[in-house]
Amino acid sequence: MRNDTITTFGVSEIQRRFLAAEARHAQLAPHLQRSVCLLPAGVDLGRLRQVFAQVSQLQDAFRTSFERGPDLFTFFQHVQPEGGLQLDEQAFDGNADDLVQALNHGPLFDQLHPGIDPFGRPPLARGSLLHTQDGVTALALSVHHAIFDGWSAVVLFGQLIELFEAEDAAACMAGIQARFDPYPAFVEHERQTLQGERLVALQGFWRDYLADPPGVAAADAAAAALSLGQEGEVRHTEIALPADMVQRLDALAGAHRLTTHVLLLACMQWAMAAGNGVLDVLTSTPTRNRPTRFAETVGCFVNPVIVRQRMDPQRSLLDNLAALRGAATAAYRHGAFPAARVVRELFPELLRQRIPLASSWFAIQVGTATQEVQQRHQFRLLNLAAGRAMGAGHALELRPVDGVLRGPFLTRRHFDPDHLAPRRFLDLVHALLSDPQQTLAQAWRRPLSN
Repeated sequence: MRNDTITTFGVSEIQRRFLAAEARHAQLAPHLQRSVCLLPAGVDLGRLRQVFAQVSQLQDAFRTSFERGPDLFTFFQHVQPEGGLQLDEQAFDGNADDLVQALNHGPLFDQLHPGIDPFGRPPLARGSLLHTQDGVTALALSVHHAIFDGWSAVVLFGQLIELFEAEDAAACMAGIQARFDPYPAFVEHERQTLQGERLVALQGFWRDYLADPPGVAAADAAAAALSLGQEGEVRHTEIALPADMVQRLDALAGAHRLTTHVLLLACMQWAMAAGNGVLDVLTSTPTRNRPTRFAETVGCFVNPVIVRQRMDPQRSLLDNLAALRGAATAAYRHGAFPAARVVRELFPELLRQRIPLASSWFAIQVGTATQEVQQRHQFRLLNLAAGRAMGAGHALELRPVDGVLRGPFLTRRHFDPDHLAPRRFLDLVHALLSDPQQTLAQAWRRPLSN
């Protein structure tokens, strides 16, 4: 409904997942999407501030706040008619590379942008211009995940660049606005999708796809503690796949009608199985989940899909990959059914026992601009990995940076007593590249590298 000042509507199933988790577990750190843009020396910061304010006013995500409803699964969002995001300004004691390291691996982002309460006042975002000692300025952005996903950073920076270059700002703004539908339309689109025969078909697929899930033993108190946010011992290992290795993976994927995403997801799942002997693995992985009309809408669209791999150690790595490709394709095709509802409606016994359905998480973050755009404008843009996945025994989040794939590999002591999964993962990537025809059992028997 609409009154004179505020638009109020329900939330999407995607948003509900984040909001319910934070409403129930206030002690957990908020779910934030973080991005950084390194700007060329001499950029007109006054113009940049003006353009950023215009774009953040254009996208209603930056004027949005949330309200709890009468139960744990009901929420409302309110969009103010005016607002947007202002950028603060600070000096950084170091050069641009030092800044990227500090934002990626240190507490700097937390110091710049303390936790954002989704039930507080808008904007549910923080933005800073950071000036380094070598003359570079970085735009650091933290946004609550309930209004922003990784692809939204692509959208935001793309529109920022477009408006920055425009000779007629008003005409450019009107053109941008005409290209996308606002987020309330997606909430309605999702509601219509998840009803009737379509809903029955989606439920049927996931009921069959996840029948007899391997899961975690119901009596396992440690797993229950994980889903309550009591993480226990967690280790983050930074993974880096050099540019030449990424190119070889891309070539291997192309030669066998696969994707690099599937190759690396398989290697992660194989690494887990090598450690615990479980050959049936469920891993959550995010999908873009954007109908065409919302391609340039800033909002929360990303939906995790559970991909199941039933591996056969006596078959080749390529044969196992082909099986995983089929399983993944089927899961993605039915990804409109939200993962949270898969558990809530189809496996309520796990929800009651506070046990996660999928015990691992894998993601490759999208780049925030094409290589051509970055070179033309001398911008360096990247999304930062979140480095956390609630209830996951293993989590790997990679992001592309100058041709390299890098990011944290999270392991929890209960699922990986020796924290060897990151080493096994890297060794399996090497094994796949050296001889994809070898069996999975042969790849497992290779001695671990140091």
